[in-house]
Amino acid sequence: MSWDTQQEANAAPTTYYASPGSVNISQLQPGDTLILKDGMYSPISIDCNSNAKNGTASAPITIKAENERQAMLQFSATDVGLTVQNCHYWRVEGLHIGPISVA
Repeated sequence: MSWDTQQEANAAPTTYYASPGSVNISQLQPGDTLILKDGMYSPISIDCNSNAKNGTASAPITIKAENERQAMLQFSATDVGLTVQNCHYWRVEGLHIGPISVA
């Protein structure tokens, strides 16, 4: 999976940009930000006991939409759009979570 990254010159936290199909939660460290580009995403499951790390009070991990409500996490009757388990100090901002549209 390839991600576009933007590292601040004097800071350890990294900002990652992901497109649908390229979300990799396990790479995120305290203070990092994952920006989801506009598009439809499969459900995201975050579990700090298996595939993710905890943030800290001074360096939370943030997942946010590049443009408010333009990154959509879709779900169906058998799953949910976003699950966060066993995690501390995570922020989720500006995502749209909704059911899969059936036309």
